[in-house]
Amino acid sequence: RAPRAIILSGGPKSVNVEGAPLLDPAIFDLGIPMFGICYGHQLIARQLGGEVARGGRGEYGRAVLSRGDGASRLLDGMAPTFPVWMSHFDHVSKMPDGFTACASTPDAPIAVMENAERKVWSVQFHPEVVHSENGQEVLRRFLVDLAGCTPSWTMESIIDTQVAAIRQQVGTKRAICGLSGGVDSAVAALLLREQGHEVQGLFMANWSEDDSYCTIAADYQDARAVCRELGIPLHRVDFSNEYRQRVFDYFLTEYRAGRTPNPDVLCNREIKFGVCLEHVRRLGGHRFATGHYARRLEGASGVELHKARDTAKDQSYFLHSLERTQLETALFPLGELLKSEVRERARAAGLPVHDKPDSTGICFIGERPFREFLSQYVADRPGPIETPEGECLGTHHGLAFYTFGQRGGLEIGGRAGHAESAWYVARKVLERNALIVVQGHDHPLLLASRVMTGVAHWLIDAPTTAFKAVVKLRYRQADQDCEVLPLGDGRLQLRCSTPQRAVTPGQFAVLYEGTRCLGGAVIEAAER
Repeated sequence: RAPRAIILSGGPKSVNVEGAPLLDPAIFDLGIPMFGICYGHQLIARQLGGEVARGGRGEYGRAVLSRGDGASRLLDGMAPTFPVWMSHFDHVSKMPDGFTACASTPDAPIAVMENAERKVWSVQFHPEVVHSENGQEVLRRFLVDLAGCTPSWTMESIIDTQVAAIRQQVGTKRAICGLSGGVDSAVAALLLREQGHEVQGLFMANWSEDDSYCTIAADYQDARAVCRELGIPLHRVDFSNEYRQRVFDYFLTEYRAGRTPNPDVLCNREIKFGVCLEHVRRLGGHRFATGHYARRLEGASGVELHKARDTAKDQSYFLHSLERTQLETALFPLGELLKSEVRERARAAGLPVHDKPDSTGICFIGERPFREFLSQYVADRPGPIETPEGECLGTHHGLAFYTFGQRGGLEIGGRAGHAESAWYVARKVLERNALIVVQGHDHPLLLASRVMTGVAHWLIDAPTTAFKAVVKLRYRQADQDCEVLPLGDGRLQLRCSTPQRAVTPGQFAVLYEGTRCLGGAVIEAAER
C-alpha cells in the first residue's frame, strides 16, 4: 500500500561516519510528507546538501527550545520557549537550500527546520518522549494536519484498554515489587505483604555481560529464594538493551567529554520507573515498589518526594529526576525504617538474604576497578599533567579517567621544588587535553561558591524568582545552604553560602526544603 507519510528516526552513529545508514535519494522525490527526528533530522540535512557538524559537548536530557520569528506549521501558536528532550552530539550546522530554520536550543542552532514546498519537516529533539512539552502536538500536526492521516487509534488507547481489562480481572490491590536479590527489596516485599497487598516480585536484568564481576545470576537466585520464603510469584525481565541505549551510552558520552556522570539517576528515571513501570502495568500492577530509602508523601498540591528517616541511607538524591506521574505510582516501604531495623525484620522473617552485604558502586561496574572497566570503552588519550602555572609534572592516561578532587592514581610522586603534600585534580582543559593539579586538600582552585547547572527538573511548580534552599552537589554530601537563581532558559545559578570543594560537572545538584526534594539539575560549571 502507498504510504501517506514517512518518519525518519533513530540511527546508531553519526551521519558523517563511514557506513552510516543513508536513504535512497529517490525517496526525497516521491512527494510524500517526510518528518525527521534526531538522526533523521541530520540525515535529511546531509543528503539534501546541508552540513552536519560535530558538537562541542552535545545535549543529553532536557533542553529549552526557542522558536524563531518566522511561521512554522509545526510550532505556530506554541510558547516562545518550552522544554524538549535531546539526545545528540552532532548538530545541523548548515541547512539545505530552500529550508527555513524554525527553532534552536543552546547547543543546536538549527533544532527545527522545514521546506513546506518539498513537504519535508525535521526536528533535532524527540517529540515522542513524554519529557518534550508539545511533543504529542508536534507529531499530531505532522501526521494529521500536514500528512492527512486519520487518527483512528493510538498506542495509549490500546494500552489503557488492556490495562483496564487486566485490573478488572485481578483487582486493584496488586503491587509489583522490584527485587534485586538484596535485603532492602526483600523487606520491601515483606512489608507490602503484611500491609495486605497482593504482592508479586519482578527481577530486572539490566546488564548482559557475563564475567567474574557480574553478579546477576547469583542475585536472581537470591530473589527466587526470597519469593519462595514469602510465597509470592517472581517475574524476570531483561532491560539490558534499553539500559545500554538510555543510560550506558549517556554514561560513556559524558566521560568522553571529560565529565563525571551519575548513571544511577538516569537508571531510576529511564529504566526502573520508565520501561519497567510500563512492564508493571502489563503485569496488572497498579503500584510499583522498590527498596529505595525515600518517602513518598501526599501534600496539599499532590505527591511529594521526601528524604528517608534514615538520613545516612537516604536515596532521594537518585530519585529527584522522576516525573510526578511516576511518583504517584511508586511505593517506598523502607522510608520510615533504619537500615538496622530492615536487617532485623529480614532476620526475624527468616529471609535468606538477611545478612547479605550491601552492593556498592555503580550497578553495572560492581566491585571491579573503575579504570579497568572504563578503558574497555574509552580509549587512552594521554596528555600533560600540569600545575596552574604551566609546569609539566607528568602524563595522564586520558581526561575521562580522572575526576575533580581526585588524589590517587596521578602517578606524580615527590617533585623537586614542591612541598611533600598530596596532589589533587583541580581542572580539565579540554582544548589542550591537559589535567591541572594542585597541592593542598583545600586549595583555592578546588573551591567554588557559584554553581551553574543545566535545565532543571522540578518536583514542584517551576520557580521563576530567586529563593533559599539547601543543596547536595553529590550523594552523601551534607546539606549546603544556597540561593537559587532561576535563569530565563531553564538553567540555574546556585550561590552557596560557603565555598564548596571539588564541584564536579556531570554530577547532579539536588535541591531540598527541609526533607522535601524540590528537584535538581546537572552541574555544568563552577566558579569562585
